[in-house]
Amino acid sequence: MSRPSAASSSHPQPGRSTYSTVDDSDSDDERGSSSSGKTSAPYCTDARGDEFVAQATKKLNSFSFFGGTSKYEAAIELLEKAAAQYKLNKNWQEAGEVYAQMAQIYTDKLREQHDAGVNWQNAAKAFSNVNTREAIRCYQAAVDILMENNKFNIAAKLWREMGTIQEKEHQLATAMQSYQKAADCYEADNAAANATAMHVKVAGLSAEVGDYKRAISIYEKVSKASLDNSALRWSVKDYLFKALLCHFVMQAPSHKLDLVSSKLEQYLDMCPSLDNTREKQLIENLIEAFNADDSDKFADHVFRYDEISKLDNWTAKVLLDIKKALEEGGGGEEGIGV
Repeated sequence: MSRPSAASSSHPQPGRSTYSTVDDSDSDDERGSSSSGKTSAPYCTDARGDEFVAQATKKLNSFSFFGGTSKYEAAIELLEKAAAQYKLNKNWQEAGEVYAQMAQIYTDKLREQHDAGVNWQNAAKAFSNVNTREAIRCYQAAVDILMENNKFNIAAKLWREMGTIQEKEHQLATAMQSYQKAADCYEADNAAANATAMHVKVAGLSAEVGDYKRAISIYEKVSKASLDNSALRWSVKDYLFKALLCHFVMQAPSHKLDLVSSKLEQYLDMCPSLDNTREKQLIENLIEAFNADDSDKFADHVFRYDEISKLDNWTAKVLLDIKKALEEGGGGEEGIGV
């Protein structure tokens, strides 16, 4: 299969050697996995798509006595048809390469930033099916253009998509960075609810990697910011519940839970609606069971709560870590990260 030669670009250039004209028909059966380790389907022969690419390559390499943009516009039309064909056959790598080629042409030859950004996004969506590393690079190229043009809402969505991909790939540090940038962009666009959702994602991942202090700081910050927002106020008790669990898991190794009880009182003052909730009752019951060194009662309280309010994976993991600390017994003078 032949592909058009790539124009030079200042943007990140996805994967396969700047999309130069190559014949890789002999290597189709070797395409077992992407650079990210994500298995991709073998290339399905698509003579029609390949022919469009060949015609576009010929057009790009043709001599134009009068110059101008006509040959690039004609090549774009052919590449759009090729990309559609590849998508139809689920040849995602080829589709991604063609979209990236169009993005480079729009950037370097036609000077159309908007169209370049759209095609970087299309390339990323195609690559995300088979090659997450290249998907991230293309999303980055798209978001650079959007940020330069103050398109913060769309940029935020792409940062969020990058975070989702990175989280699925267990790249938690980079996922947190992407979610934080999404939050920053949403805030610049005055989209409070979306910004809060991204901050909460960062908090959850921070706790997952053991940075409970950062998680607590974020949960407290979004709680205070949400109290005066009628659309967000209902979530505050959930944020404070997770903050309390972070305090609990930090203090559990020392078996000194006075700070957890103190924080519960503080959060009740901040958010009176936390009172008379199953979350508050669970925290109080767990503190009592923990102080009594009764792991069976601790587990029973969790089980009863879960019967009515199904625990999510994050909460279940934190509670399990607390229970392990209970079963191992106290020994440290201070809790984790204190």
